[in-house]
Amino acid sequence: MKLRLLAFGLAWTLCLCAQRRVNWQNVCFNNPGAPFCSGHDFAVKRTKDGKPPAYSGLPSSSPATDAAGIDWRFADPAADALAVLSCSKLSASPIARNLIDQLGTDQGFSQADLQKIFRALSGLEQVALSIREDRIVFLLTGRPADAVLPALSAGW
Repeated sequence: MKLRLLAFGLAWTLCLCAQRRVNWQNVCFNNPGAPFCSGHDFAVKRTKDGKPPAYSGLPSSSPATDAAGIDWRFADPAADALAVLSCSKLSASPIARNLIDQLGTDQGFSQADLQKIFRALSGLEQVALSIREDRIVFLLTGRPADAVLPALSAGW
């Protein structure tokens, strides 16, 4: 019994000494898609032949919003161009007002219709565009001038 215990203790000691310390930084550098590595969702996964896959627009695991607060899930995943136009000071611009007046009169709108259009556009904050070949998708963000916000409940 003592001989077995000695052999087991010796084998256990050898196993512990044979282990090497793992450098997790090197492991994540060599295998960025490992589940324990930070940012593993954004790692470029290699195909079976060892080559990286062809780029196809935004990765499916990319965050949906950017620093400007635009939710890019509306955009085409393989868009040729993405753009954001900030329109928060559009209503104060006399150039924008003249442009809307000129375009409206060219289309045959009355002055009352032009005022409605300008009032609706005055609450516009951002315009986001997704362009692919001959298709264009717009995302307009903002609040109409006549929108009424609900009253806050107690404690807010």
